[in-house]
Amino acid sequence: MHGIEELDLVLSTEGTEWHGLATQFEQIGDAEMSPLCFDVVSGTPSIEAPDGSIIKLDGRKLLLADLRHREDVETDWHPLAVPKDSYEVISNAEVYEMMKRSFEGLGCKVTAAGTLNNLAKFFLNVDIGNPEFKVANGDAFMNNMCFITSHDGTYALEAYDSSTRIVCMNTFRWSRETAGEIGVKFYHTKNVASQIKHLPEYLQAVFANRAKEMEFLNFLLQCPCTPTQASFITAGYLANPIGAGYPDVLSTNAFNRSNAVRDLMVGGIGNAGKTLYDLLNGFTEYFTHHEGAGGKKASKIKRKSVSAFGMAAEHKDQFLNLLIDPLKVEEALEMGKRLYVDKEAALK
Repeated sequence: MHGIEELDLVLSTEGTEWHGLATQFEQIGDAEMSPLCFDVVSGTPSIEAPDGSIIKLDGRKLLLADLRHREDVETDWHPLAVPKDSYEVISNAEVYEMMKRSFEGLGCKVTAAGTLNNLAKFFLNVDIGNPEFKVANGDAFMNNMCFITSHDGTYALEAYDSSTRIVCMNTFRWSRETAGEIGVKFYHTKNVASQIKHLPEYLQAVFANRAKEMEFLNFLLQCPCTPTQASFITAGYLANPIGAGYPDVLSTNAFNRSNAVRDLMVGGIGNAGKTLYDLLNGFTEYFTHHEGAGGKKASKIKRKSVSAFGMAAEHKDQFLNLLIDPLKVEEALEMGKRLYVDKEAALK
């Protein structure tokens, strides 16, 4: 489920996204963000008893979204939650302004933002592209910072780097699954304002982590790999993708996928068929644009969604983790070679 309901808005610089419900803008700035930056007001909740008396719910507060600035909706106020009195509101506007201050002067841009579950959740994606985030051959990589929060008590304010852009509830959850090792949470408590001031320090750690990733990719660029070895390594991985244990026989599907990845490692976009970096690119291309992302008959929308937050995305993350570990590469190569050769002989 995309989680985009009646009062929700999703903004994107990339298009209407897989669900077709996003509003596209060339750039997302203050004017575009205004509808999302509603005030959250609080008051003491109360209920009417059967005898007509009013009972106040002491120790609780009622949170309401002020939508009087929204010309596209008919309601002025929308109930969000009834948390404990100690719950501190972090408004969408505060998150947005905090993001702007943290990235000031760095040339970063918002690529998507929105609300979900009828304003209960808020997200913001920022492209933190940096000239330093390139490998030695000139390839550049998208660097995405996600900010999320909620007004119903389900999530703290979180900031983390992820390979997944948030554009719906599915990607909201998946981005957290594919988050980098460095992340920070600010809970809805009364000291949250002082904690948020330290976000710029955290962002420096993110940039350092990204630089480390570039080191890994440059390492792969220096590791020789033949097309035949690419088939074996891929077969070894696909036989045991997420620690399930190696089978005695390579499935026909895994065999065919190994060959497809090998072909893309040689002839895929920007590949030369010579290094583990080429293998990574071939594998990524197969599970993003080809049959690995939804099958032969998958539509473009299906491929995009599966490659971004389905099993294809999981495969891409796991395969990178394998390639940067020489011992795991050797293990996959040896096991994959045995399984691949046996399968090739069985098919003749």
